[in-house]
Amino acid sequence: MKKEIVGIFVCTLLFATVLPLSGTVIVEKNTMPTIYDGSLSGYVNDTLMNPIEGALVRVYFHETYEEDYSDGSGYYNVTSIPICYCLKNCTASKEGYNPDWVWMGITDNTTYDFVLTPLNLPRLDPPYGPIEGFVGVDYTFCFDLPDDPECEPYYVIWDWGDGHVTSWIGPYSAGETVCANHSWDEPGDYEVKVAIKDGCGNEYWSDPLTITIHTTTGAELEIEISDYFENKNPIVRYYHGVLIENVGDETANGIAVDFWVSGGIFSKLRERLKVRDYWAYGCGKIEPDEKAYCPISLNWLYLGNVELTAKVWADNADPVTKTVNAFASFGFIWVTSEE
Repeated sequence: MKKEIVGIFVCTLLFATVLPLSGTVIVEKNTMPTIYDGSLSGYVNDTLMNPIEGALVRVYFHETYEEDYSDGSGYYNVTSIPICYCLKNCTASKEGYNPDWVWMGITDNTTYDFVLTPLNLPRLDPPYGPIEGFVGVDYTFCFDLPDDPECEPYYVIWDWGDGHVTSWIGPYSAGETVCANHSWDEPGDYEVKVAIKDGCGNEYWSDPLTITIHTTTGAELEIEISDYFENKNPIVRYYHGVLIENVGDETANGIAVDFWVSGGIFSKLRERLKVRDYWAYGCGKIEPDEKAYCPISLNWLYLGNVELTAKVWADNADPVTKTVNAFASFGFIWVTSEE
């Protein structure tokens, strides 16, 4: 028994010599070393996609940075960047240009292309021309060059907004008006703009002009909601409906009409009786510069102030919608105003 007590006492003394009597025990954690294998490479170009030589590209991290200068092709390659779960501020700059920058995560072989905009270049008006058109039709656009003879000669590039960009065209004199034609294969909105290169070494873009291209190629509809009397002696017939005119250059085929009526004294009664307030029907075709009348039959349940809406379109013409206010009286309708 005495030996056991002595053993416990000795172990207690040994344990007390290892641990401090007070304070916090700090255990060192194993930490992974930072890997500096990240890289950022790419090209520095101006707004015309010309390479910029000598641009300074920097990647900032952990209160320091790595950098590189672009070569004659605009190429740069910044290396020894730490790979970590953080965003880094990447900048490109050169005297005479507005700087470009981006926040991004960087791993090995990350790529990014910078675009620098020249400083103090004149702001140019957009080219002028149509703002609406049709697929497959050629349209003409023009642009007035700066009136500065000291920077002659001038060259221009046309960017049509659909991936088609011309080569440099010229030379032109100061103040000259230059024009070009283009057509689009798909409907949509396109930005047309002009790039200028002058004899003073400046290269810059104009503001864009937006043109909306429609699917139709020549048929264009205009509509009017009205009443119509047909006098065929000895019978006089009364109609109300949609007067459709084709103001385009081609035959409008497959004309369709949607027609709605709302309001009136008996609107609740029509709803209860499930009387239809909507019609859809076809009106055939209309030749260029001709009109056709598509009548609608309304019953006596349309009485009082009503609202009439018509939507008309064709296989080769965009939809046209019109709404009017009218007064209905037992099958007769008088249009009072257009919205």
